[in-house]
Amino acid sequence: MIKKINLWSFILSMVCFLLFFVFSSVLYLKEMIIIWTGIHPLILILYITLIVFLLGVIGIFGVSNGKTAIRSLITILLSLGLSIILAFIIFFGKLLNAGHN
Repeated sequence: MIKKINLWSFILSMVCFLLFFVFSSVLYLKEMIIIWTGIHPLILILYITLIVFLLGVIGIFGVSNGKTAIRSLITILLSLGLSIILAFIIFFGKLLNAGHN
C-alpha cells in the first residue's frame, strides 16, 4: 500500500507541476476555473501540492530500493518547492491586488 502511495504521489507531483504551468499561461482556463469554483486555480494547486507533499512523506516509509528512494526524494523536493513558489505568488499577488480594491 505504501509503495503505491509513493508512486502515486510522484505522479501527482508531476501533474501539479504541469497544471502550474498550464494555469499560469492560459488565461482562458484560469478564468473558467474561477467562474466554476470561485477559487483561483493557483490556490487549488497549492492545496493539492500540500496534500501530495504529505503523501510523499508517507511514501518514504515504503522505500525498498534506490529507485523508490530517488522517486520519493524527487516527490518531496518538487512538491515542497512548488508549494513555496505558489505561496509566494499568491501572497504577493494578494498584496499587489489589495491596492486596487
